[in-house]
Amino acid sequence: MVFGYGMISGPEFLQVGIPAVLRASALARSLEGTATNVPKLREISPVKAAMTLADSETQEVILLSLRERFSSAQLLAEEDTSSVSSFSEQGEETIVLDPIDGTFHGYLGGEGPYSTNLGLVKEGRYSVSIVSLPREHLIFYVSSEGPPKIQEATGAPRLARVNSKGRGIFVSQYVPDSVRTALSEKGYEPTFGSGGAISVAPLVPGVVAGLRMSPSAEGVSIRGRVGLPITLAAGAIAATKSGDFPLEISQKSDHLITATDEATLKDIRDALTQP
Repeated sequence: MVFGYGMISGPEFLQVGIPAVLRASALARSLEGTATNVPKLREISPVKAAMTLADSETQEVILLSLRERFSSAQLLAEEDTSSVSSFSEQGEETIVLDPIDGTFHGYLGGEGPYSTNLGLVKEGRYSVSIVSLPREHLIFYVSSEGPPKIQEATGAPRLARVNSKGRGIFVSQYVPDSVRTALSEKGYEPTFGSGGAISVAPLVPGVVAGLRMSPSAEGVSIRGRVGLPITLAAGAIAATKSGDFPLEISQKSDHLITATDEATLKDIRDALTQP
């Protein structure tokens, strides 16, 4: 069955999306250490250009599952693989997919968690969000019609809640050393995390926050926002340097902070004032 425009429900999308993301995550894990970087053409930085066989194969695993039921939706996918053309160019809903977010630093470099990000956008906001951290064996998900969930390895799903223990902070590659140093001096442990990992950071065991800085014209990317509905539904904070982070995907922000509480948020904002 193909659902018409505006007809994709949260439970239906999760029913297909969660198993697809889990299969893709398992494939990504199995290819770790064997996949080599084959940079995309016309990208100006090594980070943006990084791509492996794992990126394209994991994307196809997910798209082959989604296209059977949701081809009426538009698709915003990171890679140009064969199934991309199966989706509508004018659907009222948009599927957003990054099969391996953090390819350069996380997947290839092993500096911290990479992620698989899958979301469904309705009326300019995410209505369904799925973020997997394959190396950590964690998957997080939520729809506007249900509570946020976390699943560890092969365990049963449970309610996702903010993590109050630990001092870890996931940071993006553009966070300067001065800010990392300031965070370390406050007793935190900054380490690289992909955009997806940063978006769900307060829900990860041992991690209390995430900080993303983006120098690009678009600011924090649409794909890097996928996990925010999960984080907010679980009781954590999503903010900028001076206010709440905008949930409309069309609104730009150069910074994203996710945090367990106001005290942690203040520490990060203070660190951002470092020269």
